[in-house]
Parts: sequence; structure tokens; C-alpha cells
Amino acid sequence: MVSRLEIFLVLALAFLSLTALFSERKAIEASKSATGDRRNVEVRKGTLREVNATNVLNRYRSELAYQSGGGWHFRKLIVYNPEIRSLRSERAMKKGALITMEGNVSMEKLDGSRYYAERILFDNKKKTVRSVGPFRGEKNESYVKGIDFYHNLNTDISKGKRVFGHYKMQQDRNASKPKL
Repeated sequence: MVSRLEIFLVLALAFLSLTALFSERKAIEASKSATGDRRNVEVRKGTLREVNATNVLNRYRSELAYQSGGGWHFRKLIVYNPEIRSLRSERAMKKGALITMEGNVSMEKLDGSRYYAERILFDNKKKTVRSVGPFRGEKNESYVKGIDFYHNLNTDISKGKRVFGHYKMQQDRNASKPKL
């Protein structure tokens, strides 16, 4: 037989659990409103495609994407389009045609050239890529390092404000290691 004390303890435990659950939910909602984190849409492990009447313009693939503050925010973003094989970053934000990518950004073009930077601004309308800060580029045996890289995808012209060096690796026939 169940005693009155056991019934009272079970009801008290249920009441305390529900009270804690509701107070935790209110605390989370209060912290979100205090930080201004209002997410309209959130997608996990998704693909977003930009299309026109005839074909796919861009594909965006990410681990997490959410819409907030008039733009899209991404975690582990990969961009594919007809001019670029892949453009990858840890974090990114897209507002209109401009995408700001940060954290281990890498771009691989269809011709095999690869570029690396910590921060890149990708203008989807003008089809330009601009790195802010140091960058490194490589294609076959050629390497380039510098600061403030600019690349126009339409004209395939690249510029660097301060280029530190351009190296072409040469292979000695007798040695197995490449020399600079």
C-alpha cells in the first residue's frame, strides 16, 4: 500500500521538475532577446541553390545555416559555381550578393589553381574575390604569397597589393626533394 508521504513526495518532485523546466525555458528566451538573436530560418546540413530561368548559378552547402538580421549566416560553408570548383570556409555571412568568409578559407578554381586566406570577400554580382590580409596561392609548381589578394573571375586577372615572392620549384634530377 502506498503511503501518503510517498504520494506527497512524488507530487512535490513533479512540481519542482516542471517549475525548473519552465524557468529554464524563460531564461533561454530572455538571453536570446537580450543578445538580439532572432533566427527566422535555421537549416542543419543543407544545400541552398540560386537559380535563374535556365540553370543553377550557385550552390551553397553547410553544416548550419540560419537567417538573421537580413542575411544568412553559415558554419562550414562550401560554395560551388561555374567559375569555381569550390570555395570553403569555417564561418560565412551572406548579405545580398556579398559573402564574407572567415576561418581557413580556400578557393579551388577549375584550372587547378588554389588560394588560401583567413578572410575573403566574395562578390557574387561582380564575380570578384578579395582577401583581406595575408594570402597564399599555388598552381602546379608556382607559388605566390602576399597581402590583399584580388581576383576577377570574369577576366581571370589576379592582383596582390604587396606580393612577397613568387617561387617556381625546380626538381633536381639526382635529388628526390624539390629545391626553391
